[in-house]
Amino acid sequence: MVGRISFVAIVFLLVISGYSSLGYASQVIDINNPDPNLWESIQGELRERNRSRQTVGYFTPGKEVLEFRAVSELTDKEHQSDYEWMETSNKDRLLVFKKAVIDSNDIYGILIEKTVYNGNDLYMITLHFRPESYDKIHEVTGHLIEKRLAIVRGSIILSTPVVQEALKGFANMQIDFNFIDKFKEGLIPIDQASMETLNKRTIEWLEEKIKKNPNDTEMIVWLALEYNKNNPKDCEKTVSLFEKNILANPALIMYARAAHGCYRFLKQYERALNFYKITLSAVKDKTDEMDIRTMIIEIYGLKGDMQGMVNEAEQNLQIMKEIPLPSFDSIPEGPGKERFIKEMRMKQEQAIKGMEDSIQKVKAELKQGKEKDSTSNPQ
Repeated sequence: MVGRISFVAIVFLLVISGYSSLGYASQVIDINNPDPNLWESIQGELRERNRSRQTVGYFTPGKEVLEFRAVSELTDKEHQSDYEWMETSNKDRLLVFKKAVIDSNDIYGILIEKTVYNGNDLYMITLHFRPESYDKIHEVTGHLIEKRLAIVRGSIILSTPVVQEALKGFANMQIDFNFIDKFKEGLIPIDQASMETLNKRTIEWLEEKIKKNPNDTEMIVWLALEYNKNNPKDCEKTVSLFEKNILANPALIMYARAAHGCYRFLKQYERALNFYKITLSAVKDKTDEMDIRTMIIEIYGLKGDMQGMVNEAEQNLQIMKEIPLPSFDSIPEGPGKERFIKEMRMKQEQAIKGMEDSIQKVKAELKQGKEKDSTSNPQ
């Protein structure tokens, strides 16, 4: 029952929150023919990708330079002398800055993973930067948020991801399977131990950074994530940093799920509940509130507190009923959009009905349990 209530809450939370910041909207929604089955499409894609994920290898850039170049948005030809035309992997032409803002000298290692979706190979690339380049990369990409960066190897643009936030220690991108061989040309294989050395260097850099700026909550939360990644069992250090800094900066509540895994590992359920209840008082966004309450539901389930689960699930149910659907302004007006919104409204109603049914089932189980107790223990 824990899984069922949590699943309904999480799935609908994801649907109403939108996916553009995660990079899924452009893959799932065709604005000319909106997919009415957004929920199932995204969930199915995530499940299939995770099931088939495998590591291809760890590499260093090698001799052929890998570059990140800003894509021009200029229209005044007089100011385009610093730019040049380059061809993309799809044979399109883009105007990109001649000078790279990030290159191979900033990259420590490259992780290549392969997943399969709809029978096609997808290659996910994670670039791990050198700690000495962190400051530069964070500053440069901070000025390019919501703008495109061309990933260039040789004379070909392999990808043009949009910068969603200032990059820190790594960057993720997807490479078309037709061009993975071009990307891998000249890469030098390294072992996983070499990559793990980077984790330690990153922790050292962050610890030194925080000594100079002890109130930099963003860096402190990043350090907590690195502690957790470097040694998942070192959860006490991780949750202590999360607790202190997420409470000081509620905007970082998105990282609470990393702390959630540690609370479960430590089996510190009361501590988790206290933390989540405090964060609820600081959260203003309803979808964030739903996410926190979903974690609370799971903690109550791990404790075996079914009544606590029901209470939180009812709170989430009320929020689900109050939150309106997004306007989907990016989808052109017309019959396709009307059909899409109708289907999404149906999904909303199904999610609400599913949670109502789950809550009623748990309530019936609780009532049955109380009646059995009273029969076996008469006054």
